[in-house]
Amino acid sequence: MKNKKKKQKPRKHYLAAIIFTGIVVIVLWIVVASIMNKKLVNLEWYHEEMHLEAAWKKSKGEGITIAILDTGISDESYEKFDDRIIDPYNVLTESDDVTDLNGHGTSIAVIIGADYKSFGIYGVAPKANIMPVVVADGSGRTTAEKVAEGIYYAVNKGADIINISLGARLFNQMVEDATLYAFEQGVLVIASAGENNSDELHYPASFDHVLAVSAQSMLGRLYMDTNYNEKSVVIPGEYIKTLSVHHETKADFIIYRSGSSFSTAIMSGLAALKLNQADVSPDAFMALMAELNHEKLEDTFFDSRWIL
Repeated sequence: MKNKKKKQKPRKHYLAAIIFTGIVVIVLWIVVASIMNKKLVNLEWYHEEMHLEAAWKKSKGEGITIAILDTGISDESYEKFDDRIIDPYNVLTESDDVTDLNGHGTSIAVIIGADYKSFGIYGVAPKANIMPVVVADGSGRTTAEKVAEGIYYAVNKGADIINISLGARLFNQMVEDATLYAFEQGVLVIASAGENNSDELHYPASFDHVLAVSAQSMLGRLYMDTNYNEKSVVIPGEYIKTLSVHHETKADFIIYRSGSSFSTAIMSGLAALKLNQADVSPDAFMALMAELNHEKLEDTFFDSRWIL
């Protein structure tokens, strides 16, 4: 009898199996790497440069309330912040309707306090409370009287930090009195330096008892036309991922913002991380920031670990 030869499986089947196994291994490696290293998928450029992921291991701003004097907050973002919205108020209408008709206030709130699970964006202080105080209309216009009223409201409602991402070139006594009242009550006021390519900061950032913030570019230099002098601290303010609101549909959408308004929001978030860790007076915090800003920042970025 003749021996029957066993049929050999075609080599192409083995090749296909090897290729398939290789693809599975690569996919699994990518998934595991994404889980183990959040920087691949979640963090923005300034999160990494400022080492915020390390700072969040110590503080996320729990228990700190940041009042945002601006255009309000979108309905979608309001719902996402949920119980972290504290005492909302509209100075213009004297009501608790803080619907954002511009988008600027929403952008500021998200940069300061968004949590990734709800927003898909990491805010600087993702567990801080947000107090939206509307002082500007849908065009972004306001008056000194409205800003002053908003400051008094925020202080009297227990805000720890007041973010003012707006300003004016002219001095106003009402606003100075209001910011001084906040300072005396132990409330830290943080305001944007403005964009006029000048060494003269906008008000209220110019006041001695207000922490002024200038914008820094992605290259570590002053951002374009940001105002700056030795009083202001320099914080990243270029290509900052956040949300705004569509004027017609009222839906949120992703936007990238630049300027000292958004540097100020980042600074407010940093301050919340610090105040969560220690009871620091406004003047002590401002002195710390001034020292760090002028001694350590030379074409580099503020490191959040310096204050925690």
